Amino acid sequence: MQPHPTTSLTAPAQTDRSTRSGVLPARLARISLVLAAVSTMAAAASAQTATRSAAPAAAQRSTAVVSVDRSAALSHPTRALWVDLRGARPAMSARGAQPSVQPTRARSLTLDRAAIAAIAAAAPAERSTAARSNPLVVSLPDPAGGFQRFAIVDSPVMEAGLAAKHPEIRTYAGRGIDDPSATIRMDITPLGLHASVRSQNGSWYIDPYFHLDDSVYVSYFRRDLVNTRPAFDEKVIDEPQISLARSIYHAGDRV
Repeated sequence: MQPHPTTSLTAPAQTDRSTRSGVLPARLARISLVLAAVSTMAAAASAQTATRSAAPAAAQRSTAVVSVDRSAALSHPTRALWVDLRGARPAMSARGAQPSVQPTRARSLTLDRAAIAAIAAAAPAERSTAARSNPLVVSLPDPAGGFQRFAIVDSPVMEAGLAAKHPEIRTYAGRGIDDPSATIRMDITPLGLHASVRSQNGSWYIDPYFHLDDSVYVSYFRRDLVNTRPAFDEKVIDEPQISLARSIYHAGDRV
């Protein structure tokens, strides 16, 4: 089965002008509708997050499995940007790319990356008033087959000048709404969307399945990712690794 190609806001060069004029407005209209719905639902999600923040500290430290209500996440507008793939994952992508991650079990999906990137760009800045009162809410596919909502904020990891040169690289942080024990780190770049979730119910990830090709995504638990690299073996070092003979300081120098 061939993977569903990830859609793009850019029409193919050979498409005629009449087709292009119809496709782009339709895509922009779809993104606008999703953004409007996300904005409407954000206030309610923010209230839920604030309520949990006021919970007793002892409850926050609990290691018990947390019950996750996925019903609201299924109806969230960003849910429609993900499509589950049926059947076995292909051995390589349509462009000939090989898998970059190989979990023993995973959920396979396609994503409208252009649309979710446009939506995520509206996330408020970390530590801002808007981040506390009205974070952006997105729904992401979990490995169990459902969806979970996260309240996210823009969380840059690059120095401001470097980030200005690469606006296509965006990084986010957030907390779970349906799973209050969950935290998330997420990035969206030209290489695709990556998400890392830490939860009392188990850590899980979302990554492009193929190397440098985000036509297929996988959502999988950390426990299902097998380390194929050999174990690290540190040898005994018999000789000194620092030589004063090659240093600006020498024996007897006063520093």
